[in-house]
Amino acid sequence: MSIVESLKRLFDPATQRREEGEQEAARELPEDGEDGDPPGFDVPVAVRHDERRLHRCRICDHEADRAGFCPVCLADTMIAVEPARRGPR
Repeated sequence: MSIVESLKRLFDPATQRREEGEQEAARELPEDGEDGDPPGFDVPVAVRHDERRLHRCRICDHEADRAGFCPVCLADTMIAVEPARRGPR
């Protein structure tokens, strides 16, 4: 208990009791937290089937819907292909 609270209790007990009641009521209320995912947790954005980006291997030109490793070369060589550049090179 601080000196200020002690002086409030001594000189103005009604105000002190009211403030203590407000503080106790605030402590008993549940915190209004944010709904949603915890911070730092990335949620993948749903992509419609027609909006999927096509990826092509830089080495063997294999095309797939997924980025990352080429299933033919077994290397991390997949790059996104623009819609106008789809098809054979």
